[in-house]
Amino acid sequence: MLTIPSDVPAGTARNLSDKERRHVTRLARVGRTEDAVSQYLQYALDGEGPNMEILHDPAYRQCCDDAVFTVFEAYQSDYAPTPERERYLLRYAAGRPLTLTLLTQAWRACQQNEQRHERGELLTAYQRPEETPAPSAKELDALDDAAVDRLYHASLREYAQSFRRGSGVLA
Repeated sequence: MLTIPSDVPAGTARNLSDKERRHVTRLARVGRTEDAVSQYLQYALDGEGPNMEILHDPAYRQCCDDAVFTVFEAYQSDYAPTPERERYLLRYAAGRPLTLTLLTQAWRACQQNEQRHERGELLTAYQRPEETPAPSAKELDALDDAAVDRLYHASLREYAQSFRRGSGVLA
């Protein structure tokens, strides 16, 4: 969030008080998202109404993005914020100004990615044989060439799969 103190000069953004944030959240939760974004900006700009000039001014970009993200989190009833999800949503936005439509699409993509990841983890758990302890140096010396080759390739497969499991939202 913004870290500008509350006694900032007119025309610059400030943090919302808890009361102001609750008001914006309540507006968003009842579906009045446009009003909630507008009210957030009005609070952050010390009563200065949000206009097109402010919305297009790069100096206010972070404030506008914060307003939209705050409203999105309050409005989206099935969204539980986590650092990983926030990073995913922002990565999906790819530097574009945040809008509720963009964040909603990003959230759908995030949910699909999480489901694929969970399904992949579940399937991998069933397909993965029970883990056996690594052979000792003495046991390795006793292996024939074919057994060493099998162990080597199994290790490579496990290593490669660890990268596939690590990709996605939960990485």
